[in-house]
Formats: sequence, structure tokens, C-alpha cells
Amino acid sequence: MKKTYARASRLYLEFENKDDTTILKDIYNSPPFLLMHTFKYGDFTKAMIMSSSPGILEGDMQEEKFYAKKNSKVLLSSQSYEKVYKMNKDSFASRRVEIRGEEKSDFIFKLLPMILYKDADFREVIKVDLEKDARLIFSNCFVAGRVGRGESFEFKSYKTNLDINLDEKLIYTEKNLIRPREQEINELGLMEGYDHFLSMVAINFSNEDNIGEIRKIIEKHSQKRGLKGGASLSFRNDIQIRILGKMGQDLIECEKEIIDYLIEKGGRICI
Repeated sequence: MKKTYARASRLYLEFENKDDTTILKDIYNSPPFLLMHTFKYGDFTKAMIMSSSPGILEGDMQEEKFYAKKNSKVLLSSQSYEKVYKMNKDSFASRRVEIRGEEKSDFIFKLLPMILYKDADFREVIKVDLEKDARLIFSNCFVAGRVGRGESFEFKSYKTNLDINLDEKLIYTEKNLIRPREQEINELGLMEGYDHFLSMVAINFSNEDNIGEIRKIIEKHSQKRGLKGGASLSFRNDIQIRILGKMGQDLIECEKEIIDYLIEKGGRICI
């Protein structure tokens, strides 16, 4: 039986540094959100979001807020691929995400890919507010349907809006709108014959060596796994990455190597 939640489903996580270790200081969650016990990932504290729902259903509204206090190191992940189910005409599901990073905090947001089923319509707004010297790696990935069932690009709409502010000034914005029934989806500059898409941005990482090494990582995975992608720099020299693929695991492996490299080698930008 299909179930939707009459009110928005909410998740709030607050992290702080205590005795040189990041701890989960505060949590609030309403159905279907659950959270696995945190564990260590190098110097980071990893929190894994879970859900009691089979996926995102018609009419669902989700609100997520994450707060990384000064000197905290947070890696946020998910338990499994997120499924977005069929929506009736003029119906959709939505999510609003707010991330706040205090001075010298590190926040990595890397959920597993989202699968857009036939007739799905998903809309997401992400707002990030960073203080001076805070760092962020934000990764977002979607799959264009149950590809093995021949359901590629049969969803109605996928819309995301990401705004990142540093010291209350907008430094990065990214808007994605994919409507397969209205676009030539395989044209150059869109999906180009691929059905998996990964977008990543790294804020406040040094770039002189990083951008070259990241391009080498992407090239290595392109030759090994058939990916297609690249990395570029913003006007502030923050790092922007786009990768296309045909298997979620291939993107996940490439994403992991890039993030592990940045964690180990990435320094802070001095502006």
C-alpha cells in the first residue's frame, strides 16, 4: 500500500569537536528518517542516514538540516540507493537541505545515487552557508531509471538547485533541470548516451596540484570503467567535477578516490 506523510519529514544533525574528536551533539528525526550509530572514517566522523520507507513517494516533503561546528569533521552518507517512485499528473516529491559549516569545519556530503523511476518528479533545493576557512565536498548522483528493465529516462522531471555562500556571499550556484520528454537527452552537453550522472564541488581546497591529480583520477577511471568526465575551477579556484557513466558502482569508486585524495592531500585555499 502506498503511503505518504501528511507533514514534512525532518532530520536535524549537529556535530561538534570535543577533545579533538567530532561527536554528534544533537539529533532530531521524524519518520521515515533513521540514523545509524556514527563511526570513524580517518579523522572524520561518519554518519549514515537510513529510512524506514521503501523510497520517495508522491507528495513526500523532506527537510534536512546539518550543522558542523568549529573544527568538526563530518562525512555524511546513506545506507542504500534512494528510489523515487511514480508520481501522478501534477504531483511531485520535494526535499530542502540546509548545511551550515562553522570556521575550520570540514563537511563531506556524499549520498548514494538516486534512482528515478518511470513518471517520477523530484525537486530539491540545497542551501549551504560556510564561515571563513570552512571546507565542503558536496556530491550528488542520479540514475535515469531502472536501466536493466529498459526504463532509462522515463521519469518526468529532475530539478535541483544548489547555492553555496561563504561569509554570507554567494560563491557557487548550480542548477540542474532534466525533463527527458522535452529535451534531446543524448545531445552533446547533456547525457551523451550515458544514464548515470555525478556532480561534485569542493570548496576551499588548494588547487595548484589538486586539479591536475583529480583529472588524472578521472582519466584513470574513464579508461578502466568507461566513464566520461572532467574537472574545472571556479572564479575562486574551487573545484567543480562532472562525470557520466553507465553503472552506479563505477561512479562511486571514482568519487571515493577523489574524496580520499582531497582528504589526504587537500589544503585550504588562502584568499
